[in-house]
Amino acid sequence: VQQHPGGIGGTYDADEDGGDDDDLRPLAFAHDLVVGRIPPRLASALGDRLKEAEALTEEDVALYGSPRGVLYRPDSAGDDKKPAEKKKKAAGRKGKGGTSLEDEEWEAQVKRDLAKKKKAAAAASSSSSEKALTAADKEELARQTSRRDELASVLDRGLSRALAAVRSLCESDIEVGNSCLPTV
Repeated sequence: VQQHPGGIGGTYDADEDGGDDDDLRPLAFAHDLVVGRIPPRLASALGDRLKEAEALTEEDVALYGSPRGVLYRPDSAGDDKKPAEKKKKAAGRKGKGGTSLEDEEWEAQVKRDLAKKKKAAAAASSSSSEKALTAADKEELARQTSRRDELASVLDRGLSRALAAVRSLCESDIEVGNSCLPTV
């Protein structure tokens, strides 16, 4: 059985070739693995990681983006209701460049949050040596550190690994005979 260079089972067709011939068994195995087993598992893993990421709250994302070892204090200025109301009003309307006003508002909010974080990080690094943390602050910092580790597991490891696996499969030059990878 000849094979195309770099192809896995490039000449194997599950419908025409049976798996009885000893020469075809490795090709049948590769075909089953690449077409039948890997894509559904990748889809399942990616779906699970996406559900975990979508379940994160804005406060989770803000905590994740805050500097490690610094006590995160959520902004309690009462601005949380105003952007939500603006988003509801702007939903469905179009802004510049065909993007929705909701997207533009989200982008502006992200920029404001990043600016606040930079100011907070600069203030925290300069004032952290000046004032010691109370016992309650130390306990809260330990809880936040644990939560940051959980968030990193979801975003940095779980989701990133699933996306990298899908990207690798999509970018690979794998031939699977006359079969197509299933759409899952």
